[in-house]
Amino acid sequence: VKVTLIEISPVWYGVGHGITLQGNALKVFNLIGAFEKMAEKGHGFDWLEMYHASGAQVAKMPAAKTGGPELPATMGALRSDIQTVLVDMIHELGVEVISDVDDALAWADVANVLRVQHERMDRAFFPSIREYHRRYGITMERLNRLDRIPLILHPGPINRGVELTSEVADSPHAAILNQVENGVAVRMAVLYLLAAQSSTQDVL
Repeated sequence: VKVTLIEISPVWYGVGHGITLQGNALKVFNLIGAFEKMAEKGHGFDWLEMYHASGAQVAKMPAAKTGGPELPATMGALRSDIQTVLVDMIHELGVEVISDVDDALAWADVANVLRVQHERMDRAFFPSIREYHRRYGITMERLNRLDRIPLILHPGPINRGVELTSEVADSPHAAILNQVENGVAVRMAVLYLLAAQSSTQDVL
């Protein structure tokens, strides 16, 4: 399988500080062979502990091992460490890395456009919103230059006029509303299954 990664910046760096990885994410990392390297840099744990401001422990309970019994329920790690592991694997696996959106759209069957998360940005990662939209935003003008227009997806909420124009988001080429609606149904189903479990083991 050919994998192509579109990356805005030639210099890769993590955003934020620490991150908590749940069992479902650890399961995927294990499947792609990244878990062992992450475990060397992170800290896995199977218990959820709650403390009062005074330092006294209020509660301690087992956390659901949604990734399977062989993996920790949760892992804490630095985002920079996780990034290092994944970037090294990207190069080791021979993933093609490009920064031209038009080159990617030319062969893509589906384009899953991600949201610019302004609330996570503690510094400027691109010159301006206008510049970002000009270089990376999906517009009908950009799509109409293609021989074949891919299906456009977005996890929502959309920053209209940034990642996508309203014309694209509301066009027959997009399935965003179906994607978001199905995502809600999947989350409801998962919560129902978790709530119905009498044991914290073997969930999902």
